[in-house]
Amino acid sequence: MEETGLNKKIKEVIEEVLKEKESNGELPVVEKKPKEFKIPFFKRVRPRQAMKDYVTIMKLNENGSVDFIKDKIQDQTVNVDGIPRLATPQHIIHWKKNPILILPTWSVEPFCPHKEYVNSFSKDNNSIGWRLLINAMGTDSASLKKKIGGWGWLVGLIVLAIVGFAVIKGGF
Repeated sequence: MEETGLNKKIKEVIEEVLKEKESNGELPVVEKKPKEFKIPFFKRVRPRQAMKDYVTIMKLNENGSVDFIKDKIQDQTVNVDGIPRLATPQHIIHWKKNPILILPTWSVEPFCPHKEYVNSFSKDNNSIGWRLLINAMGTDSASLKKKIGGWGWLVGLIVLAIVGFAVIKGGF
């Protein structure tokens, strides 16, 4: 479809105006929010199903793809692909009130957050120490400010009391 002369001129004018506004910084910068992850609708576990020991299973395949399955825990095991897998409470994590079991297909044992937490201490790559240091530094600096501010008020009140006493007695 060929553009007529009028359509072409309108597009040119619009492009010029947009370029001018961009160079002046008048156009607002629109940042896209990252899309929030959602579990597939029919694979989510409802609160009533969770009470009946159902869990959403995030099955990690060898080729890197992920499949979601909803299954019931029976005798602390889940039967996936005909193979019974462990499903103890320490293996289950919760995301927005939805119990999830992360299960690699190459292993009988699912991902265990508790074991990873303990392993992070033995490998010296835990972030808890850093958080404690940062919190300690923050409280030290905050406590210094509070002490200085408290003395400032006290000195100010003493000076105000002396000036008030002198005004009342007629010393000035």
